[in-house]
Amino acid sequence: MAERSGTAQVPLDLEARSLVAGEGRYTDDLAPSDALVGIFVRSSVAHGKIRGIDVDAARQAPGVVGVFTAEDLASAGCNPITFMVPLMTVDGKAEVPYLRTPRPALAADRVRHMGEAVALVVAQSLGAAQDAAELVDVDIEDLTPFTSRDVAGAPLEAPIWDSAPTNQSYVWLGGDLEAVQTALSSATHRVSVSLRNQRVAGSPLEPRAAVASYDESNQRYTLYCGSQGTTNLRKGLAEALGVPVEAVRVISKDVGGGFGLKVYAYPEYVATAVASRLLGKAVRWTATRSEALMADQGGRDSLLNIAGAFDQNARLTGIHCNIMSNIGAYAIGIGPRVQSSCIAENLAGPYLVPAIALKTVGVHTNTISTAPYRGAGRPEAAYMLERLMDKAARQIGIDRIELRRRNLIPRDRLPYVGPMTLLYDSGDFAAVLEKAVELADWRGFEKRRDEAQKRGLCRGIGCSLFAETAGVNFMEPLDFRVTQDGFVELRVTGVSSGQRHRSTLVHLVKERLGIGHSDIRIIAGDSDDVPVGSPAVGSRVAQMTGSAAVQAADNAIARGRAIVNAICDGRYNDIEYADGHYTVVGTGESIAFLDIPKRIAMSRAEGKTIDETLDAVEIFRSPGFSFPNGCHICEVEVDPKTGALQILQYVAVDDCGTVINPPVVEGQLVGGIAQGIGQALMEEVVYDSRGQLLTGSFMDYALPRAEDMPHSMRIVDLPDPTPSNPLGAKGVGESGTTGSLAAVVNAVEDALAPLGVTHIEMPLTPGRVWEAIRAAGT
Repeated sequence: MAERSGTAQVPLDLEARSLVAGEGRYTDDLAPSDALVGIFVRSSVAHGKIRGIDVDAARQAPGVVGVFTAEDLASAGCNPITFMVPLMTVDGKAEVPYLRTPRPALAADRVRHMGEAVALVVAQSLGAAQDAAELVDVDIEDLTPFTSRDVAGAPLEAPIWDSAPTNQSYVWLGGDLEAVQTALSSATHRVSVSLRNQRVAGSPLEPRAAVASYDESNQRYTLYCGSQGTTNLRKGLAEALGVPVEAVRVISKDVGGGFGLKVYAYPEYVATAVASRLLGKAVRWTATRSEALMADQGGRDSLLNIAGAFDQNARLTGIHCNIMSNIGAYAIGIGPRVQSSCIAENLAGPYLVPAIALKTVGVHTNTISTAPYRGAGRPEAAYMLERLMDKAARQIGIDRIELRRRNLIPRDRLPYVGPMTLLYDSGDFAAVLEKAVELADWRGFEKRRDEAQKRGLCRGIGCSLFAETAGVNFMEPLDFRVTQDGFVELRVTGVSSGQRHRSTLVHLVKERLGIGHSDIRIIAGDSDDVPVGSPAVGSRVAQMTGSAAVQAADNAIARGRAIVNAICDGRYNDIEYADGHYTVVGTGESIAFLDIPKRIAMSRAEGKTIDETLDAVEIFRSPGFSFPNGCHICEVEVDPKTGALQILQYVAVDDCGTVINPPVVEGQLVGGIAQGIGQALMEEVVYDSRGQLLTGSFMDYALPRAEDMPHSMRIVDLPDPTPSNPLGAKGVGESGTTGSLAAVVNAVEDALAPLGVTHIEMPLTPGRVWEAIRAAGT
């Protein structure tokens, strides 16, 4: 299906064989055989006061060893989860206040969304726990739920939080409003688009799970769970458990998908940890798919309004954006950032926009919280911008590609500081656009449209350009060690959830050191063994962890020269390094890099003083974001009689900087495009007016299958390396999703335009497409 071109050799694949052979060790595989099983009792209403919880019958049920409520956790010293990240202005210089919402492990006096956990039943078997959970009687006084994002008007009948009478969490402002207003008032063409970016569910292949235990002898918790990084999760968990960070160990082995939702401490992790301590045995819990759809953090969910000012030459002079974001019942981690500063950082895209102004309002509702989902603000920004560009082209009367071409940041303007003060240090946006147009045969499309019309079908083509931020958190620690038994160990903070970190990092270091791949170990996923740092988020691992790895290898080689000189009594300064060996030029003596620890030990035994070591915790610092960018073009056919559509052709031309691992780049793009297609065509989390979840299983929540993917897909790397890191890498994890939403929707709008359809909202289900055709009156 996919073609690619790149600049790097194909490195080793060190993960696929074991995972394909079923040798992976996921969280549910790690529980001891005698572990107890936990089942959560969850609220069936979206908003209410808890009048009582009767657990007596459940406690007496066969096989039950414990039933816990919020009162039990409080007595055990448990606190609410309060790990929330400050919301900052786009320049990072000022903090924007938002409502801090402590999240209980088990709801005590009030429930704020359907599926909120109110009790934990622990039994000797899954069946016993399930049967006992049915016996827990929860008495809840219904309160009026709030599911609308319209917070204008009088205070609500039953606010979710007493400190927020309109359920408003924050108001975030960014950019130059005065300049944008001037641009809009003087514009030759003023174009606006109102969009809905529906809520979606992350739905990783491996549901969330936990195995918790407590060691009474050292008063220490251990939690196994799938995560994208263990150190932040450990911090949040320790705060909720009321213990020092050192009293908590978090371990993640193989992780079957993350997409942003496996970053923070969840209520289930806290409750199972406390239960393990009180019961003196390991407690395991694995979410069912319905539980995951109820209790995993959601993604997207915002109303987007964008207005663009264009001059007489169809060039953008300003953009104004208003966003109303549903952040759910609780603020989680960087949740408030996603629909505010993350969008602002990406809103200019690859275009030369003089001024941007953004206002975003975060609103609490009686639904599960929203937080990062693959892209985290980037797809929202590109979707708005590219829907705007298509509408502007129609309104102005200019070719869609020509409009984009006129507004691109010229290569000779780089480095370029955008309207949100972010530095674009590389990128050939025009080349990316022209290559995609060529591969998609954009100029020959009208012939294909005419041919489809003869068959009674509507054919359309859509384009989406983007330039997105990557490399969030500009500091990356890496613990580099060479062991006595002759192995290089790289201890890294991010955990792979399918991106094959091990293959990429081992490839980089073996090339730098000139040693075999089997001599390198990657240690990740154990908070006891890795430095404190960022999880694997924001397309950062290749450019941040990869750069830290090669920096560590280079510095270790330099330290090794000093050590070899000391071993040789300081007599030789001319020491060369190649192919994993140091050579003393004066004598020809050769010492292997991996033998250095042994040689240090031998020299010290002989009485020599050697203070240096190959080991060090290296910190790579980036000057700022990189800007991966691309152009995606999608071609579709729609059956106007049924609304069914097919994606016939998809072209993705991407600049992710230096291509280190071509198969991983290809896989990330194909997977991201699949998720974007899913949101564009079918995925939507739906609640009714009472806050009841209507999409509680995969019978109701649709995910894309192979048949929904493009019939033909071409993926081409067009790298323009960034100077911001020694690898020139920019990141690729979000690009497929960022580029695909608008490409698909613009294509469908183009297909339906001859029928009079001028606007359509995601997801583009056959029913919604058919209704749009019917409403257009053709």
